[in-house]
Amino acid sequence: MGHDVVAHHARACRRFCDLVEQIGPDQWALPTPCPAWDVRALVEHVVRWNLAVPHQLDGATVEQLTAAIGADVLGDDPAAACRRSVDAAIDAFARPGGLDVLVHSPAGVLPGTQLALFRFDDNLIHSWDLARALGLPARLDADQVTACQELVEPTAQYLPATGLFAAPPQLPAGADAQARLLATHGRDPFA
Repeated sequence: MGHDVVAHHARACRRFCDLVEQIGPDQWALPTPCPAWDVRALVEHVVRWNLAVPHQLDGATVEQLTAAIGADVLGDDPAAACRRSVDAAIDAFARPGGLDVLVHSPAGVLPGTQLALFRFDDNLIHSWDLARALGLPARLDADQVTACQELVEPTAQYLPATGLFAAPPQLPAGADAQARLLATHGRDPFA
């Protein structure tokens, strides 16, 4: 894939958890750039799919994931839940041959390398979403932005058709790499 997607995934996951640790008790219901999700729903989504990684690499179907993971992934300590989910995903991708297996996902059957890219992308983009929701600096790591854009670029035109991403907004001339990556994911970095 040209980039060490597993190393980028680990860094993006840890950054997301750093942000989760900054969520105040009165901030869980704040809106996020994801229109259907407040802060708690966004964090729940990321933690749930991080927890899914070991199960997916072990061959679980999407239907089996709900039973394997359970309904409440955040519990009383969302920051600790986030760290556990990150450790589980990082450890699973580090297994010998973990990237070579075929896994089941909502996007269909795909190689472990593609799952690692999805998890890197999800943690990175939702870090921006969470930082924006919390009013924190939302600058992403420049190397990660470049790597993610290069990895996502071949399929970026299909993202809106999934129903999971809005159409890219029109960006001003000279928009930087982060703005272009966010726009690819249906975010308006200038809103």
